[in-house]
Amino acid sequence: MNVRERVSEIGILRAVGVKGGTIFSAFLTRAGLAGVIGALLGLAVFAVLFPLLRESLFQGQGLGSLMKLKTWLIPLIATPLLAAAAAWLPAMLAAQKDPADVLRQD
Repeated sequence: MNVRERVSEIGILRAVGVKGGTIFSAFLTRAGLAGVIGALLGLAVFAVLFPLLRESLFQGQGLGSLMKLKTWLIPLIATPLLAAAAAWLPAMLAAQKDPADVLRQD
């Protein structure tokens, strides 16, 4: 969606000489950062809601017994990778667009 919203910006950047690889990496970086922020927010919400749900969902176990460091790292690594993988194709297509075609449509 980010790529579709920024088609004219991509066309202008390509017209002034920005390389496709730079545009590609910018979109992947943005997607990865969104994944990191999403993972951190998700883990924070879990940590806040855990005391409320401990008895009903986790049979009274403590947070430390459920969440080892490895378990916290998995979403922090997997979520940005998944977000970047989802953005890969749209970013690649955006980076390969001809600026003349993009700007002609606007």
